Amino acid sequence: MRAEVALDRGRALVTALGERLSEARERRVQAERKRRYDEAKRRSAAVRQELPGSYAEVVRLTYRLLHWLGTAQLAVQAGNDALPAGAEPLVDSEMITRGLPPRPQADMKVTTQDVWCHVRRPDRQGAR
Repeated sequence: MRAEVALDRGRALVTALGERLSEARERRVQAERKRRYDEAKRRSAAVRQELPGSYAEVVRLTYRLLHWLGTAQLAVQAGNDALPAGAEPLVDSEMITRGLPPRPQADMKVTTQDVWCHVRRPDRQGAR
């Protein structure tokens, strides 16, 4: 009889400790989620505070940069399309600035393929 009582106590203790461990793990998960949430909230507030004063300027500078870059790329392409005799092809300035190797223009092959599927039957899909 004493062994059964001890066994029951042991089982109850294991169950209680398992529950406490699960609760501790859940508290740790929730604490990490709260930390990430608070960090995101802090960063979002900082951006909201700074954004009104700088957004218009950033947009204006981005537009100018992209326009300037696009105009230069069109000029390089036009120059390379009609190279004078003995001239080397021009390299895109953006590629050089990024440190990327210049790539020759390549014609790409376009292939069109019709496909079909059953909307509610993902197991029945295929190509014609």
